[in-house]
Amino acid sequence: MRFLPLFLLFLFPQFLSASSVKGKVTDAENKPMEFVVVTLLRAQDSSLVKGAVTDQDGAFSFDAAAGKYLVCASFTGYTKTWNGPFDVTDGQDLTVNDIVLQASKELDAVTISDIQPLYIQKPDKLIMNVENSPVRITGTAWDLVTTAPGVSVDNNNNISLRGKSGVKVYIDGRNTYLSGDQLVSYLQNISAADVVQVEIISNPSAKYDAEGSGGIINVITRKGSQQGLNGTIRPGIGQGFYTRYEFGADFNYAKEKFNVYGKYFFANSNNANNFNINRNVPYDGITTNFNQHSFSGNVPLGHRVSLGVDFYAKHNITWGGRIDAALAGEKDYTQNSTVISVAGSDTSSLLYQVNHEKSFYNNGAANLYFSQKYDTLGKELSASADYLAYQIGSHNDFDLNYYDNFGNHIAPEEFQRNISYSDIRIFVGQVDYSNPFGRKYKMETGLKSSYVQTYNDLHFDLLDSSSSWFNDTTKSNRFIYREQINAAYVNGYADFGRWQFEAGLRAEQTISDGNSPTTGEHLHRTYAQLFPSVFILEKLDDKNSLNYTYSHRINRPSYQDLNPFTSYLDKYTYEKGNPFLQPEIADNAEFTYSYLDALFVTLGGSRTKFAMTDVTQQVDSTAIGYKTTVNLDNVYSGYFGVSCPVPIGKWFMMENDLNLSYNQYKSDLFGTLVDNKSWMFNGSSNLTFRLPQEWKLQLWGWYNSPGTYGIFRMKARGGVGGGISKTMLNRQLQFNLTVQDLFRTTGMHATINFQNQDAYVEFRPDSPRVYLRVRYSFGNSKATRKAQSKTGADDLKDRTGK
Repeated sequence: MRFLPLFLLFLFPQFLSASSVKGKVTDAENKPMEFVVVTLLRAQDSSLVKGAVTDQDGAFSFDAAAGKYLVCASFTGYTKTWNGPFDVTDGQDLTVNDIVLQASKELDAVTISDIQPLYIQKPDKLIMNVENSPVRITGTAWDLVTTAPGVSVDNNNNISLRGKSGVKVYIDGRNTYLSGDQLVSYLQNISAADVVQVEIISNPSAKYDAEGSGGIINVITRKGSQQGLNGTIRPGIGQGFYTRYEFGADFNYAKEKFNVYGKYFFANSNNANNFNINRNVPYDGITTNFNQHSFSGNVPLGHRVSLGVDFYAKHNITWGGRIDAALAGEKDYTQNSTVISVAGSDTSSLLYQVNHEKSFYNNGAANLYFSQKYDTLGKELSASADYLAYQIGSHNDFDLNYYDNFGNHIAPEEFQRNISYSDIRIFVGQVDYSNPFGRKYKMETGLKSSYVQTYNDLHFDLLDSSSSWFNDTTKSNRFIYREQINAAYVNGYADFGRWQFEAGLRAEQTISDGNSPTTGEHLHRTYAQLFPSVFILEKLDDKNSLNYTYSHRINRPSYQDLNPFTSYLDKYTYEKGNPFLQPEIADNAEFTYSYLDALFVTLGGSRTKFAMTDVTQQVDSTAIGYKTTVNLDNVYSGYFGVSCPVPIGKWFMMENDLNLSYNQYKSDLFGTLVDNKSWMFNGSSNLTFRLPQEWKLQLWGWYNSPGTYGIFRMKARGGVGGGISKTMLNRQLQFNLTVQDLFRTTGMHATINFQNQDAYVEFRPDSPRVYLRVRYSFGNSKATRKAQSKTGADDLKDRTGK
């Protein structure tokens, strides 16, 4: 470890300085003032040398070479104050006189708009600012993600952004490592009332994991930010096919040197769904029709709790930790009825199956973090360690009956059952360092390592004629998967006035091992790759600017997609994983024009190699159809988007986001050339009206045109909703009444016409839904700083699945 002292000197060049300038900032009553911005200036021309922030004792310190300097202190609500000039001599420390700040006698008037924009477009991201909006406390985080601009979801809950798949979902900058149904369950246990913003990052920089070829959706949750004891209580009730209940509460207790915060959320989200599949199966010159209808009612019960603490130490050091836990259970009752009829014949039969499922989903996470800020320019060192665990299991009972068209049994009744269990453990460590060189240049670098282990077990039983259960070894399976990813990145930023440049390079090494002891399948992979990214901003003038971006990214298979287990809907339809999936590689380029940081016009394109796509296959001789995930050769995407708010006075705001995309799927698939292409339109609009007496009305709608996803051709879908809110008691008490999917148009409809497959799939969710929610806020209104804990798991959770 001899290199460690040299490495530390490289990271902290200020340690080499031989002289220091120290001082203290107080108010008029001689009380120390924390978080005051203090700058060290050259006395000759008042140019900036360094910046710092005072600690809890009001103290500040600079390292400085010999010369003549000034010190300036500023804080909101106080008059800016200077001290000096004074001389610094080589090798001698200097303590300057205390700086006393006087409260300003007159503050500039500040006008706060009552209608905050829902969409805020930044050069590198689109922010859906759901704060203070009726939609903010409508439903769950999943509802917010799926209705975000440019986002679409297919029948398997796979998320696409502007027509591109491979989208990763983060919570507070932390990767969920989940996808598909597992991601849905995770986000449905987070109340929308706890969400402040949803960030849509189509082209992430090298600071982020290279994972996520389609971009990143970052859900930012509410955090405590006030001194003393503060909190909220949020009961709610909803009505769809069934009645739903929920309750949420959070608190924050802050003092000068520490901050403690916690959350609790409970939901009983009863719902009902309808699922239809109509298939025509040709075999031996005869076509048989399978018309399947499935109705499911489920009762999910979920508890989620979070508890964290932050400590503010000397020298601008912040450290702390956080634990999160979720306990969820669900009871499902599903009725599947399949009418089987032969073309040209009146003969038909009915397969009637009843499924009873009990499932659980448990999640725990622990995080420790450390950060130290060295000046106001942004020099910072941060480190974090994370541990995440997911346990997911289910017990299913299947009861199958066969009837003729007169209602008589034509085959013995069949009983089946299965027990599945998945255990996922994730360990992450990360260190980041940011070092600005003046105000025009900055360098960021970091290291990260993650280790993931998943264990999956599926036990399938059949009931024989003697009423004894026996194991079906053809359907039972075990699968163990391990993966380690080591990464390093460097990112540089330069500002030349009209031109701003940011370029980064990320290197990642992946070591993975998948093993199925039951089938004997084993796959080991080791590979290393480089992921460059470039961002260029050109300011044409004070109103107009152009932004150019490029990134090379990867999208690894989710743990659920790698799992070779079979999940049955009924005897003739099921889905299974593919342990031989390869990661997909994407090159993304984007060009954005902005006017007054209000109108944004975006043009972009991408090419994805080995694109992972859901497909269906059919075995004509048995009439079995199943879904799996495969790699396609290439997918080409292009998109054009416009985002623009339209404010009219202080009482009305209309915000529109419009996207036109083009997708081409080109590959050899099961011996057939696939060349599917389509144009798609995606748009959303939000109308907000400020009414008298603290009333607010909001209407919103979204629309996805028909489009192609692999071999699926999706029909148009959309949704319309509205909400009205009323605040009372100095805005401490708020009532919200909202309606979602008013016209029952959010359902999914798709057709499949590929090789021997001729099928129509339809999914209708539980809608419309009406919610009534109450929010009561209590506590001190005096604001203080709340640390933003930066964790190494910020880029992982998204691949676990439920």
